[in-house]
Amino acid sequence: MPIILCLETSTNTCSVSLFKESELLAEYNLHIKNSHSEVLSKMINDLLATVGYTIKELNAIAVSIGPGSYTGLRIGVSTAKGLAYGLDIPIIKVDTLQAMAYEVSHYVQRGTLFPMIDARRMEVYTMQTDEQARVIKEAYPLILEETSFDAFEQEIYLFGNGAEKCKELYDKHEKIIFINNISPSSKNIGALAIKKYEQGIFEDIQTLEPFYLKAFYSPKAKNPLTKSIGKK
Repeated sequence: MPIILCLETSTNTCSVSLFKESELLAEYNLHIKNSHSEVLSKMINDLLATVGYTIKELNAIAVSIGPGSYTGLRIGVSTAKGLAYGLDIPIIKVDTLQAMAYEVSHYVQRGTLFPMIDARRMEVYTMQTDEQARVIKEAYPLILEETSFDAFEQEIYLFGNGAEKCKELYDKHEKIIFINNISPSSKNIGALAIKKYEQGIFEDIQTLEPFYLKAFYSPKAKNPLTKSIGKK
């Protein structure tokens, strides 16, 4: 049974979890801005001590790859790479947005999911998935406009801290449903990482880098959503 340490540092939330195969053994979450560099190592040590494991018993490290905070991602990925290299164990990357969609997929039977991470102003990092968190459109930056989701005919679910700021913008949109209190979490990173571990999907420790996704589309550019739904 693989024991996997999972790290999530893409936003203000610093989250650490430990999985034994598909079982979540423990999870620590700390919601303090700009604290990851100070608390992450201690959280890892405390979590392992709580469940009675040592760091040498780990079989893999899973880490949230982004998009998200530049500093947070750098700290999380650097820590994961250091542990994986030192312990000579595999490292697994998980897309931050897909992990958020995975959590919501437990509550949605039909529709399109748009996890959103705030990127200041009316900009977000988002991804388009189906109701089972299967990726339809990979992570991309989006400037929110009133017409951004007009082409969709079925229910659309928006969630994450990026969705909070657009509630007023879409308050009269009949197809848009907001889901509250969804944020990046290491337990969802772990759930997806287990599947990758079973399939032997690992990353090269030397070349693995965070997915920062800095660039944004111009508001005048073609709506990046239309390509994924086949509209010209």
